[in-house]
Amino acid sequence: MRLSPTVFEINPRRYGRDKVYLGCLIGFWIVWFPITVFATILLFNDGPLLFLLFWCTLAWLGVIGIPLALLQRNRKQILTAAGDKLLVSGVRPFSRRPVELHRDDFVALTLEHYGSVETESVYTLNLIQTPRLQYARIMLAPFVRPYGKARIFEELAGFLRDNGFEIEFRNRWTP
Repeated sequence: MRLSPTVFEINPRRYGRDKVYLGCLIGFWIVWFPITVFATILLFNDGPLLFLLFWCTLAWLGVIGIPLALLQRNRKQILTAAGDKLLVSGVRPFSRRPVELHRDDFVALTLEHYGSVETESVYTLNLIQTPRLQYARIMLAPFVRPYGKARIFEELAGFLRDNGFEIEFRNRWTP
């Protein structure tokens, strides 16, 4: 939703939740948490130390990261066109600083399956930058259902065009 000619807000509460994505995350966490606890117990007993140390480090990131993502599912995202860049706030957890997308590095706005396996992936709304940058893909409205993402895509594409962003717009969502 446009707040002004240069400010666009994505409020996930306006579009409905993607229950499949939400359910998959919760289901995955329900299975992942006990496995991680079991592996951690093995780590402190006689398990294969090097493997379990590496695995448990990454596993606990998932155990903590998924609930953090769920807690931020209703977080608003604000996009501000400021000169030669687009400022995107509300996409990084615990950060109030916006991500800056410079006009020359900003490549596309997409609504499509992310990755090569289309049947195993949910539709995502993405801002794509050149791959050499730290944040090459910025996912917007991750918990919004696909119909809502399609509406956001159309509104956001108009907002970006009106602010002079000459980028590719890829909408591969099919209801």
